[in-house]
Amino acid sequence: MRIIRKNLKVVLFLIALLSFSYSYAQVKTIAGKVTDADSGEPLPGVTIVVKGTTNGTITNFDGDYSIKVETGQILQFSFVGYLKQEIAISNQNELSVKLKTDTEQLEEVVVVGYGIQKKREIVGSIAKVESEDIGNKLTSSFEGVLAGQAPGVSVTTGSGMAGSSAIVRVRGVASINSAGDPLYVVDGIPITNDIFGLGGRTGGMNINPLASINPNDIESIEVLKDASATGIYGSRGANGVILITTKKAKGNEVKVEFSTKQSISNPTKKVNMTNSAEWLQLYKEAWENDGNTGIPTGLPGGLTWEEAQKNSTDWWDEVTRTGYKQDYNLNANFGIVDDLIARINWGVTEDKTYLVDNDLERINLGLNLQYVPSSKFSSSLSSSTAQTSTSLPGNPWDGGLGAAMGYALPIYPVHNSDGSFFRGGGNSGNPVMMNELRDDKNDEFRMINSLTLNYAPTEKLSFIFNGALDYLNFKNEGVEKGQLRTSGKDYRWENNRKVYNWNYSVVANYDFKLANTDHDLKAMLGHELQESVTTGTNYNWDYSRDEVKATEDLRDEHWRFISFFGRMNYLYKGRYIAQATLRTDGSSRFGKNNKYGYFPTFALGWIVSEEDFLKNSSIISFLKLKASYGITGNSNIPNYEHIGTYRISTNENEKYNELPIRYPEKFENPDLKWETTNSYDLGIDARFLDGRISTEAAYFFKESKDVFVNLAITATSGYGSQWQNLATIENEGLEFSITTQNLVGKFEWETQFNIATLRNEVTDLGGLTTEEIGGGTNDTRILKGYPVGTNRLVRVPRIDPADGRPIYLDKNGNETKTYKFEGEEGFAVAAGKVIPDFTGGFTNTFRYKNFSLSALFTFSVGAQIYDSSAKRQMGLASDWNFRTDIFDHWRQPGDVAKYPRMSREGSTYGKDGEQWFNSTMWLFDGDYLRLKNLTLSYDISPKVLNKYGISRTKLFVTGTNLLTFTKYPGADPEVARDHDDPRDRNMSANVSFLTPPQERVYTFGLNVSF
Repeated sequence: MRIIRKNLKVVLFLIALLSFSYSYAQVKTIAGKVTDADSGEPLPGVTIVVKGTTNGTITNFDGDYSIKVETGQILQFSFVGYLKQEIAISNQNELSVKLKTDTEQLEEVVVVGYGIQKKREIVGSIAKVESEDIGNKLTSSFEGVLAGQAPGVSVTTGSGMAGSSAIVRVRGVASINSAGDPLYVVDGIPITNDIFGLGGRTGGMNINPLASINPNDIESIEVLKDASATGIYGSRGANGVILITTKKAKGNEVKVEFSTKQSISNPTKKVNMTNSAEWLQLYKEAWENDGNTGIPTGLPGGLTWEEAQKNSTDWWDEVTRTGYKQDYNLNANFGIVDDLIARINWGVTEDKTYLVDNDLERINLGLNLQYVPSSKFSSSLSSSTAQTSTSLPGNPWDGGLGAAMGYALPIYPVHNSDGSFFRGGGNSGNPVMMNELRDDKNDEFRMINSLTLNYAPTEKLSFIFNGALDYLNFKNEGVEKGQLRTSGKDYRWENNRKVYNWNYSVVANYDFKLANTDHDLKAMLGHELQESVTTGTNYNWDYSRDEVKATEDLRDEHWRFISFFGRMNYLYKGRYIAQATLRTDGSSRFGKNNKYGYFPTFALGWIVSEEDFLKNSSIISFLKLKASYGITGNSNIPNYEHIGTYRISTNENEKYNELPIRYPEKFENPDLKWETTNSYDLGIDARFLDGRISTEAAYFFKESKDVFVNLAITATSGYGSQWQNLATIENEGLEFSITTQNLVGKFEWETQFNIATLRNEVTDLGGLTTEEIGGGTNDTRILKGYPVGTNRLVRVPRIDPADGRPIYLDKNGNETKTYKFEGEEGFAVAAGKVIPDFTGGFTNTFRYKNFSLSALFTFSVGAQIYDSSAKRQMGLASDWNFRTDIFDHWRQPGDVAKYPRMSREGSTYGKDGEQWFNSTMWLFDGDYLRLKNLTLSYDISPKVLNKYGISRTKLFVTGTNLLTFTKYPGADPEVARDHDDPRDRNMSANVSFLTPPQERVYTFGLNVSF
């Protein structure tokens, strides 16, 4: 709670501002209710504004409102999907309004690149997630809430660690060495999301810059998927674009909202590791199978058999706890003067996961000012600040839960008899010691500022200027106590990165407004410049050295984009749609022969339901067909790769004429250019039975050419590697979603379902072999004719019942008991399924009076998971602990078992001296069905609380990851491990290694509006 007390002054400041702003309220108050003219149902969220001013409000849950006005002023009532009404105020104090449906508008507008469009006229493929689908979910990073809510969008949560990054892929993986993440745009700002530019991996997880964004401040998330939607972002649209719109000031009436969530958590699964007696039994069996007799010797940790029998440590319990989380948000909307309104928000999140010493604390402050002095000019100023601190339990192999599933054996005690830590198994063999004697922490300060100016000199012409600065100051620091080091002296480090990312854009919109015709034409032209500079310094203090402090100044990373773009939207007779976009990007990252890229798109749409033969259909309410083609790009590569570089020797013995020797490091590549993706999309949007059933379906095909490969160059050249445009990758799939209003009336039942398929294939390697391209760190490879990151393993069809040895298949399918992996004569081949046959999610929502119950399930079918830790946990008897799955192993002739006989010798498994056998024994069924979110909420009637000045109160309880149905024997079928670089992140999506399972979270929440 100290984080709450530290920020009490923020709350007091907000209260003071509210008191100040209230003095500007007008005298006359109008109150009433807004309802649907046809059904009579109340309409929550209707915008009511005094015409010509920024004085406004919105209706509450029951359609009620009140607003201060002057006699003679005009109230405007507007709501998406309804016709606007204007009513002059005379002497009345009560005014109830019935709004009629606007059949031309049909649903909401959707945020697109550099603007908004009516949903009915959109010809692109866009998925939208609203704020109510985000707010009830307690998550330290917002991207996780996309799971199961958008077809074609794959979201794999990183792990159960606080703030861990999710792997988000939009319509497949189209890259090898370059980053495959979508472009994230917050209120028009392409924000910094370079995981590996900030240091990549710290404390067992990848750095996550997105964790600084408060999910409670998000109004909506739009995921742009096809070329017609992403093409306006040109060279950065190939991997999809995620648009995040934050909440803004609305109306000058004082409105205060407070919310809190309190949660407890535990892991979705406790991995069953052997206890001391079980481990010793297995070790003894291995000892005897290897031809030994008597009491086993040579136990890990230097223990004797008798000493080992005295210990039985459950390391999982030692490094886990019951997690606790709390989240508080306070925001206020108010008018300062007639033309100036403001929204201030404050948020505090404290996330203590079930992992000991894994805590996240985040403070968010935000301000939005809206200034509308006239109908022709308006401006918006936004500033959001986040301070995030995350303590980390250590890398999987040397601390925390990973060590508890690995090197920390149950025969090891936590402490020696004298109270000191047991160190016989090394540092990795005692995660409790590591947690207490090693501190590792990430601190991040982030500020995103933006200014938007809108000027409309005429009804047809408008200009928008947007300027922004995204500043990120990241620091990883820690200390290792001398007890962990051979020198006996402490070691401390501090790694700093600062990112200055600024951009501006100028956009002109022209609406031709062809009156009295069947034509509607809109045009947009724009220019954008973005520049980013990253600086960094690493410090370390080794108290065993004579010169304790060492400093390393990192190379500045500097890149710049300059862009020009345009969009044309044409609508004929309200039903024939055409859209074209073109973007030209210039980038500092590419060679002099390819500095600029050109990215056109074209799309057509046909609203069939507007044709005479369907216009009066009682079944089909709305039907739209759409098709698009376009070219987008990917520019996510390191800086300066097109430049030939040299390195200077730091070896004191390598000098010429007393000067350091300079070595060639990298070939120049003046032809380095963008990855380009040609995308084709066919889609259909339909509504039936007056909107009771709505559905969307799409087919897409993407061919990515000139895919970046960081090619290893022969050592005799004197160079290491060079980035080249070589490979081709295809992604093809189907997407389908449907929403049904099963029951309407007092009891409502709504179902949302989405499903997607994907085919991913590397079709060309530019004449290179798999070995020349290289692979991931987890036995994954780039193979022609297979998906990106296909597992390359030796096949094991069975265990020989006669002797318990594994039987391998060579490349020709012949059985052998000899293990060979690499080389021309090796047996490793493409194995397993990286890509699921289909993925998706479904939500059922039930409403009765003020109660609401919602359940979201996510699923994945057809993929396999390569458990890289299983080959250690269920292989040879070594200094690793076993999983209890290994009990299904061969013991005597005739046994039909899943795993081989116990042994300590690699020769038993087919190769002398080998310890880890990369085979299909560690490929497992990755199918799962998960109850991702279950929420029960209750809205207290405003009539009960109005006398206390409370307009709305909502109570809810939420469960996250409550149930998981899967045959996967590992920790969690929905996690991905920490990665070394973008290539590893692209190629190891189905690989797990000592990864902490996700959290099962129980949350109680309260939302109050004043």
